[in-house]
Amino acid sequence: MKYWVKELIIAFIGSCGAPPDRSAGRRRSSGGFSSLELLFVVMIVLIMSTLALPNMLEMRNNYNLQGDLRLVQVMIQTGRYNAISHGRQYQVVMQTDPHQVRLQVDDTADPQDPLHVPNFVNCPNDQYCRGVSPVSLSRGVQFVRGGTLTCVFNGSVTGTGFDTTPTGEPYVEVRNKKHEYQVAVSPLGRVRLVRVK
Repeated sequence: MKYWVKELIIAFIGSCGAPPDRSAGRRRSSGGFSSLELLFVVMIVLIMSTLALPNMLEMRNNYNLQGDLRLVQVMIQTGRYNAISHGRQYQVVMQTDPHQVRLQVDDTADPQDPLHVPNFVNCPNDQYCRGVSPVSLSRGVQFVRGGTLTCVFNGSVTGTGFDTTPTGEPYVEVRNKKHEYQVAVSPLGRVRLVRVK
């Protein structure tokens, strides 16, 4: 084979793999991104945020509902514990306007006298209600109907103003836009959650 044909074949094969050099007439900076590339990335981030926003809001609403359910459970258990510990009657009041839970204590002189009439007052920050105050539910979470649970010093719990389960346990319904739970309390103070929807 002639020498010049051999050189032509090598030059042709070598140039097929490399892209042609089109930047001969212009200068390009070596660092940074073009504004078109940045705009494209920002649009992708905006689209993904728009798709994820409803899920994030739903997660936050469920988180608030679960937190408020735990709050109601803790208030009921705190009222029962304080009634047993201090020998006084306590009430857990669940209000619908505003939606809040508060603890009340019977402040009569001798609460264990069978003839006494209870006088429930909001818990002051004293020896009987240390650290407990009225607590509002999270935004978007509400009681379907309010009522009062009375915790007696022997550990029993009775409800006033609530619906009752088929077994006779008073319950309060707590809900947000999508979910609803029943917080049922047995006469012995056992608290259980039942998802309604």
